[in-house]
Amino acid sequence: MGGGAAGLMAALAAAEAGAETLVLEGQERPARKLRITGKGRCNLTNNCPPEDVLKNVNRNARFLNSAVRAFPPEEVMAFFEGLGVPLKTERGNRVFPVSDKAGDVADALAGAARRSAKFLRLRAREIVTDKGAVSGVRGGDTLVECRSLILCTGGLSYPKTGSTGDGYEMARALGHRIEPLSPSLVPLTSPDGDCGEMQGLSLRNVTLTLREAGEGKKKLWSELGEMQFAHFGLTGPLVLSASAHMEAGKRYVAELDLKPGLTEEKLDGRLLRMFAENRNRDFRNSLDDLLPRSLIPVVIRRSGIPPETKVHDITRAQRLGLLALLKHFRVEIDGMRPVEEAVITRGGVSVREVDPRTMGSKLVPGLFFAGEILDLDAYTGGFNLQIAWSTGRAAGKVAAAYAERSKEAMKNIQVAIDGPGGAGKSTMAKALAKECGLNYVDTGAMYRTVGLAVLRAGLDPADGEGVPKLLPSLRLGIRYLEGEQHMYLGEEDVTPFIRTPEVSAAASAVSAQPPVRAFLLKTQQDLAEACSVVMDGRDIGTVVLPKADLKVFLTATAEERARRRFLELQERGTPQPYEQVLREMNERDERDTRRAAAPLKAAEDAVLLDTTELTPEEVLAKLRQLVRERREG
Repeated sequence: MGGGAAGLMAALAAAEAGAETLVLEGQERPARKLRITGKGRCNLTNNCPPEDVLKNVNRNARFLNSAVRAFPPEEVMAFFEGLGVPLKTERGNRVFPVSDKAGDVADALAGAARRSAKFLRLRAREIVTDKGAVSGVRGGDTLVECRSLILCTGGLSYPKTGSTGDGYEMARALGHRIEPLSPSLVPLTSPDGDCGEMQGLSLRNVTLTLREAGEGKKKLWSELGEMQFAHFGLTGPLVLSASAHMEAGKRYVAELDLKPGLTEEKLDGRLLRMFAENRNRDFRNSLDDLLPRSLIPVVIRRSGIPPETKVHDITRAQRLGLLALLKHFRVEIDGMRPVEEAVITRGGVSVREVDPRTMGSKLVPGLFFAGEILDLDAYTGGFNLQIAWSTGRAAGKVAAAYAERSKEAMKNIQVAIDGPGGAGKSTMAKALAKECGLNYVDTGAMYRTVGLAVLRAGLDPADGEGVPKLLPSLRLGIRYLEGEQHMYLGEEDVTPFIRTPEVSAAASAVSAQPPVRAFLLKTQQDLAEACSVVMDGRDIGTVVLPKADLKVFLTATAEERARRRFLELQERGTPQPYEQVLREMNERDERDTRRAAAPLKAAEDAVLLDTTELTPEEVLAKLRQLVRERREG
């Protein structure tokens, strides 16, 4: 939703990822704001490394770390040159099209998007949800159904280009917090009448220092560059950057160093030489070689030196006062121009409620954000468009994947993955659940929790009488925190304690007892009946889910499984000799295959998948294909 810079980039990324993509845009022509950026030249990024981009982000820079590194300026430049837009780098590493025409950038981007996605002119007003997840968008009498939505409707600046703030209200209606909205990168207003007298005057290579109003206030920001005087106050690149450091309702002072290339000592020397050359002239006629014409009357008035004073009569104190004025020319600032005149909007959707890796909402499945609608803003120099490109690219790719997963998830499915220890069952089951929109149920964690409880009770895990007697008193619970399964004994989260070698051995022993398996079986089956699941273990396909839609027996040679476990233990900081790991692996296989209750074996209709020679990516691809085949069949 939104056919601006972020929206078009998101559409291209989504289409590139294989999604059927539709761009909703209320304006007749997309990318209207992009066409007027950079005074019509389009400063589309900054030719710098990702670290420097983040340094120039004024708010929530850490949130952008993943997105900017995934699609940095270097790749943005290659992207646009690949669309046939030659680029050039100017002062401050600002990147522009060689043609100096923003329309070339906008036309290339919109053209590429039109070749990859469909467009519909619609001003949407409402996001429709079903069971809490995005299901469509409504505008007037039109309902557009979708499986994922990228909200990139911009801010409040330049409303004639389509940035009307509708997206904020739609996000708020779905429960998202909207951080206070205010202008940023905006001209500044001044009560100083001198600004009006000098309106139109452009100063290059001056330093602007921003301070809060009041004596002794520390500087908030300072930079060398270009600015202009206007009838209302100040404008230009330096002024816009300064506004990013201001808060509404406070008063400030803009202090200009009109000669930043000269120290006070060197500037005084220049004044002395200039006064010597013009010693018989009136003061008002002596500054032509030093200052622009429209600035001279203001400087003379502020210096307190009568304009008709002969230069040779100017005192040392008056000269030093003039020097101080040139190095510290002050302009009072009492506010900012309206947000409609701002380059960008400060504030927006709180990034605390958005996943920085995916741009996905943490509150509403299927909802993604990109661009200015987020609470992100940066200084001038191409950094704000870089934010649009990076967030749009991230949102488009992930939204496409989510749409595909949600399409597959429309049909409930049960997946059972069995196999010996070290075959990668849990790793693959978790990855498959994430890829295909399934609920991962870690049955092994349940047995580990029982094993931990048995050890804490001082019982032998193989005690066929003591362990069953303990079961009725166990308050075993499962909770999902940020998508991860956590195991509880009573109110205690025991997840951190169930992965030790001792608990692993105890889990293997208690799982061999029929009363323990019966104790956990109903919980596992109830979960599978309620929704699509993937479970892994040693008897999922034979006992727990005998009617599962897909059964897989994941295996590998004992040597390969021992090698994987050996490396895993090293990474955890609990290394063991490989020979010991291999011996324990073989002993566990022996116990699991010979136990009386639900021994380890492949179901008759299971797909045997030997992973010895396969990478995790190859295993996941095979599993994903099997799930797709079952759903389509």
